[in-house]
Amino acid sequence: MAIQTTVNKELAFGIIGEVQDTTPSVIDTYICDSVSNTVGYAFTSTEEGKAIVGGAGVFVGILVNPKAYVNYNADLSANVLVKTGAIGEFMTKGRALLDVGGAGSVGDGIYFVDATGALGVGTATTGQTQIVGAEIVKYDAGANGLALVQIW
Repeated sequence: MAIQTTVNKELAFGIIGEVQDTTPSVIDTYICDSVSNTVGYAFTSTEEGKAIVGGAGVFVGILVNPKAYVNYNADLSANVLVKTGAIGEFMTKGRALLDVGGAGSVGDGIYFVDATGALGVGTATTGQTQIVGAEIVKYDAGANGLALVQIW
């Protein structure tokens, strides 16, 4: 029988889209009106009460709280897709663990790709939209892109 010889200093990092602390947040609800409504992606709206992933409309937030949605997977895998027509929770202010698409450092700004809603680190260019007030506030993002992002 083997004896444990090491203990991890830190817990597992977390789940994408989870609000991470008690920092005040603003979360609004909209009907998800895209085919691929992905938790942790940015959404916009051009129609009252409906949100689409990415787009060029008014920024309505990042889809958060993955445990709030029905899991249609046939196993215990993570629930990252929300069905079209479901009510989604969109964060416009607060802190959440997000995939920023690659390496980044505390203080780096966050943008989203208009075509997909996927997040990125740095300054937006053509086909991207800067999320005003969004930045990495804790945990430098490594190659996996995971970081604590604050929108303020």
